[in-house]
Amino acid sequence: NYSMNFFEKINNLKESEKNNYSLNELLDYFKEDIIFTILIFVNLITATIPIPWGLGFGTIPSGIITLILSFQLIFGFKKPFLPQFIKKKNITIKFLKNNKYGIGTFFNKLNYIIKPKFTRLFDFYLLNQLIGLILIPLAILMLIPVIFTNLLPSLLILLISLCYLLKDGILIIIFMIIALITIKLYWKFFNLAIKYIVNLF
Repeated sequence: NYSMNFFEKINNLKESEKNNYSLNELLDYFKEDIIFTILIFVNLITATIPIPWGLGFGTIPSGIITLILSFQLIFGFKKPFLPQFIKKKNITIKFLKNNKYGIGTFFNKLNYIIKPKFTRLFDFYLLNQLIGLILIPLAILMLIPVIFTNLLPSLLILLISLCYLLKDGILIIIFMIIALITIKLYWKFFNLAIKYIVNLF
């Protein structure tokens, strides 16, 4: 059961003495559905710690990686293709070990909530392309250097990716619908903001 293996691997990382891993090391460690595993790791801190780092600039690296991987999902990549400088980028897993922000508890709760359901959905050959199309505007929102535009998009990317890994067809549909509603709301918000700024002049 791959879902159990995923959480076992997370627990092994938590118990290891090492605190920093390159993205390349994580690629080797998580072999199946690796694109979605990377999406989880690059969005985990942003999704669970709603801090407006650098007035919104803190999520740009995660947004860039998410955008690259989203296009690769659309084009049917089974394994991610990332530039070497990104693969060499170190990712700290300290946040998994100390439960300061409740990330360990967050994962434990998800382990009980997200279960294999309606697994027939994952046989749909265009599912990855559909997910990629939904993730692109969420990733673009993470690239916009405006505070508080990071939490919800990152959280939705994280949840959609986890549902894919754990083969929860019901919840992934729900989160994809929420993502579409979120994209529409942000679009309306930015349109109103632009009109307001233009009217000032």
